[in-house]
Amino acid sequence: MGTSQPAQYDWATFDDDESIIWNGHPRAISTLKYALIFTVIGVGFFFAGRIAGIIGIAAATILSGIVYKRIVNTDYVLTDKRLYRKTGVLAESTESAPLRQIQNTSLSKDILGSRRGYGTVSVSTAAGAGDIRITNIDDPNAFKQQLTSHIEAASSQSDSRQGATDETLAALNALVNELDGLEQNLELLNDELSDE
Repeated sequence: MGTSQPAQYDWATFDDDESIIWNGHPRAISTLKYALIFTVIGVGFFFAGRIAGIIGIAAATILSGIVYKRIVNTDYVLTDKRLYRKTGVLAESTESAPLRQIQNTSLSKDILGSRRGYGTVSVSTAAGAGDIRITNIDDPNAFKQQLTSHIEAASSQSDSRQGATDETLAALNALVNELDGLEQNLELLNDELSDE
């Protein structure tokens, strides 16, 4: 990706060498179930009276609009290093988790999602990084497989770096031990020379 990041992701802070692998949004049709629920409740108010019904329908319309706006303002980004999520209507909220700290992923689909091909991938991370839900995305199975493969790649890179660090520490310890031995030999030689 280089040093510049796409303008639509100005809410995320990418490293200079971080590359975007996947990006997505929740499906707008997933608001349909909320709109139906709110409308049924609003129509139910008509049984309490005409004014209550009008208020109920107006509230249903407003609530459906808020849910829709929240969905269109939600972005998901997967890079080779992190998973990002941004959402919010009036206030913006962002979350991110390093791939190497992701411990578990799970996939769920509601009735509409099973029929329409969308679902939610939930991600559990190591303590402190938090959990992230990638909700109502198209082809969640493919996304979960892609995420899993990049988590494994990040973990193996982390393991290889840890292995290299362990080897470096072992080499430094051996060098320190050798220097300690050399120092002791020099002290013995110095003692022998001072006795003569």
